[in-house]
Amino acid sequence: MDYLFYKLQQDLCRASGFVSKVDGSFVSLTANAKIVYTYMLQRNHFFVEVKKGIHYETQTTIGEACCVEYRTVMKIMKEFKTHGVIESKMIKVGGTGYVSYSYKRVDPNLVLWVGKKESPKVLDRKKYKVIDSSGEPEYSDDFLASIDFTGDE
Repeated sequence: MDYLFYKLQQDLCRASGFVSKVDGSFVSLTANAKIVYTYMLQRNHFFVEVKKGIHYETQTTIGEACCVEYRTVMKIMKEFKTHGVIESKMIKVGGTGYVSYSYKRVDPNLVLWVGKKESPKVLDRKKYKVIDSSGEPEYSDDFLASIDFTGDE
């Protein structure tokens, strides 16, 4: 019997949430959201990076693959889109009336935090990258200085 595995980052597994790419807020992550994120990250890499194609997938398919209820997937995907984790576009499939999504990008570089939202600790300062004009927001020195980092040597 062949088994398929999703690689789940250890830091993602223990994280309480991620830092929003849009507004810098601390967003909580559920266990289901971590599974959906891992699934989407790997699927998007396969279809967009490896196959050089387009990643189409319904939220029903995502839910079935991750064993997560459809409504929960909807909520998770909306939150990911709102906070810049996933770039997607809703499309209608032919004349069927079905809706699918085209996923342009799933951010592989989430800035993760642990603890409580009131006093979060970012897991690794090295993951904070001030990005140029590639489309990801830049984090100001003031914003970075305001965060209590752990894992620094």
